[in-house]
Formats: sequence, C-alpha cells, structure tokens
Amino acid sequence: MRPFGCGLFIRDYLLGHGPNGSPQIDPRVGAPQADIFHHYKTAIIHATALDRATREEERQARHEKRAIDPNNIERLAQRGINPEENQDLAQPSEDKVWRGFLSNIQGIYLMDYQVKGYFKEAASILSKGFPGFRKSGDPLGVATIKGRMDNCLFIDPRRLYFGLKEPDGILERPLRAETLQGKRTALARSDMVKEGRTLSFEIRTLVQSPIEEKHVRLWLEYGERGKGMGEFRNGGYGRFIVEEFTKL
Repeated sequence: MRPFGCGLFIRDYLLGHGPNGSPQIDPRVGAPQADIFHHYKTAIIHATALDRATREEERQARHEKRAIDPNNIERLAQRGINPEENQDLAQPSEDKVWRGFLSNIQGIYLMDYQVKGYFKEAASILSKGFPGFRKSGDPLGVATIKGRMDNCLFIDPRRLYFGLKEPDGILERPLRAETLQGKRTALARSDMVKEGRTLSFEIRTLVQSPIEEKHVRLWLEYGERGKGMGEFRNGGYGRFIVEEFTKL
C-alpha cells in the first residue's frame, strides 16, 4: 500500500508546495514529466523505508524488551533508501523474517483472534461439516462460513498465556520465491514453545447460532490430526491435543 496518492503528490508538486521532501518549483513554469516521476518515486522510497524501519525497530525493541531508539529507525531507513551502502543489501540473495509471540509483564501469549482464525480455517476446510446449506443443497462457501464464524463464535479471554516469560526456542526454515528481481530466499524465523505447553480458553457461541458442540469438537480434532495453528503449520507444527473439554 502506498503511503500517499500519486494524484495528490503531482497536484501539490505542480503547485510548488514541495510535498514529501521534494523540491519546490515555480508553478507558473511547471516541470517535465520525467522530473515529476523521479521526485514521486524518490518520495515513495523514503516514505516506505521509514515505515518499514519504524515497524522493524518496534518489533526488535519489543523482542529485546527495551525502549524504541529513534537512531535505529534512522539507520534502518537509510539502509532501505541506499541499499548499496550495505553489503548485505547490495546483493539481496537472503532476507530474514522473524515472527514472534506477543508478550507483556505476564509473559508470552496468543490473542483471541489468532485462535479464532484457526477455527475459521478448520471450518472452511471441513465445510461439509459446517451447519447450513445453500438453496441448491451444496455446502456453504468459504466466505459465508468465515462470516458466520466471525459473528457467532468467540474466544475468551482476550489474551491466552502459556505461563512462560520467554519462548522455548526459535524455529528457522528457508522460504524461496520467484520475484521480478529474480530468485529470492528468505530465512523465516519463528518463536516456538515445546510440546507439553498448555493453553486454556473458553469458546462461546450465540444462543441462536447454528454451531453446536459436535461442530466445535470436529474442528478441534482437526488440530490434532490435520493442521494446527500458528506459523509453519503446513509443516506439521502447531498441532495440539485437547486434554479437557467441558460444556458450561
């Protein structure tokens, strides 16, 4: 997503306002199309680099449990603006992507929407087991199922704690893709917890909801025998076992 519109930039540039750090021109004289394109592209690069640098520093500061350092943001932004100044970025053959647990003073946790996302995915895959049918008699579509799950199924509490201050370790695996710049390899890193860690939460449904206990049990069983939740679940990670299921 671009941080500002092309049309708005061109208008302000031709009016001589010098938007987003671009030079001010004489609006009575105007500017060549090549200059407009150049300064718009430069402004996009600067804004995107600053946004990425800010998000990266926020993630790193949260992981290291320290305050955000504006100097780090400026340094990361300059690396994004001038990649040739950094040897690692001069030949972009490998990137790193790190996804970690959220954490606060009580420890690491999952958010309720992450668990709800698992149920939405399980219900979509096991669509024949979802209550309700189309007028034709066919199972409901994925979009309809996800919409009903959003409106009818809820997870409590808001934060689901593992009872740990820190993750048990880090899982790394390579990701490869074909891009316009050629082959790219990303080293994906994810926080992980060992087998045996537990989460406790409530699953609430509306009284008039078509979702019944048997449906919830079916979706939970999918997490044991099929695909779990979290990162790299296609590789068999994130599977779980339901130790206790009590209807309230």
